[in-house]
Amino acid sequence: MPARKLRVALSRDTVEAEIVDGRVWRIAVHTPRLRTADSLGVGTTLARLLQLRNPRGMTGEGRFYIASPDHCGMSFRLANAGPGAQRGDLDSAGLARLRRSAGVSEVLIFGCRSEPSGG
Repeated sequence: MPARKLRVALSRDTVEAEIVDGRVWRIAVHTPRLRTADSLGVGTTLARLLQLRNPRGMTGEGRFYIASPDHCGMSFRLANAGPGAQRGDLDSAGLARLRRSAGVSEVLIFGCRSEPSGG
């Protein structure tokens, strides 16, 4: 499906912002230099992602991603994870059966909606 995308320069790197209804819908990171505060990003292995709280594997757009509540609004595309990744919805036990050396090839950032605080 056609999409409107912008390339945004961040220091020496570039990210891709996808625009929907005039707003940034998601950001795609393809460079290993841009990382989360705990050093996750392109090149991170499945073994490291399995250390996150409640990691889940899922398919989307014909690709396999891992998400965790530790990084709300982010998903990590896993490349070369093995045949079990094509199944889709995997919990941490299912993820543990995949190739642990498989690496992240893309990070998607959708944003995280914070829950209303009580009080």
